[in-house]
Amino acid sequence: MDGPLGEGVEGDYNQKPLYRFDLFDCTTFVEMVLALAYTRPESIKKDLSAFEEMVKLIRYGNGEPSFLTRNHFPSADWIPNNTIGNGLLRDVSHEVSLWGSGAVGLALINKQGWYQHFDDKNTPICLVDNDLPYPNCDGGVDDQVRALEQLKVQAEQEVENVLAGINYLPLWQIFVFPSLTKEQLANIPSGSIIQFVRPRYDLRDFINTRMHVSHQGIVIQSPDKGTLLRHVSSSLSKRKVVG
Repeated sequence: MDGPLGEGVEGDYNQKPLYRFDLFDCTTFVEMVLALAYTRPESIKKDLSAFEEMVKLIRYGNGEPSFLTRNHFPSADWIPNNTIGNGLLRDVSHEVSLWGSGAVGLALINKQGWYQHFDDKNTPICLVDNDLPYPNCDGGVDDQVRALEQLKVQAEQEVENVLAGINYLPLWQIFVFPSLTKEQLANIPSGSIIQFVRPRYDLRDFINTRMHVSHQGIVIQSPDKGTLLRHVSSSLSKRKVVG
């Protein structure tokens, strides 16, 4: 939970900024770019209210910021809420395949287990990394511990596990025939969000659940350079937007 964003200073649990432009992880980079792309330039020049509403629509299942409604899991939350839910995106994985189809990965997303794995060393409560006010931190450690226990109880009552599926193109379809690789990559529309899928991504020893997506970024089709990927690198030698 050391990501750069939360629900803002009025957030229920994680009061990190709702949006920012100076620090990203792979998901928040995609979210900020997507929110900017869907906000009219003239409204941004006036103020950031329209952009802020778009951030809420992209990051939360109901458009209202709260820790429990945030799209934490790509295959169970982020993708369905931004495709079927609000219609901002559509899945083109099968369309760009030269083979006419891809594959489907299935995994039980243990949301209950994920919420219960938090402790005092790994918690979304009051992760202070700048000088912004964090009201939930004012009462000290005891209040933070109580807030964490409250979050777990609330999650137990309101959150359900999800058997989620995700469409993807196996790497062999892209790279097994080098002569087709360039053509296959060129089929991806510029501006597409690409997610790196691990169908058997087992993280139960770390966060009590399986996952599907380990990284994501944005595809850019350049007339000069071909297919590029813009993403946030976690490499200690880079730690910036690269591509």
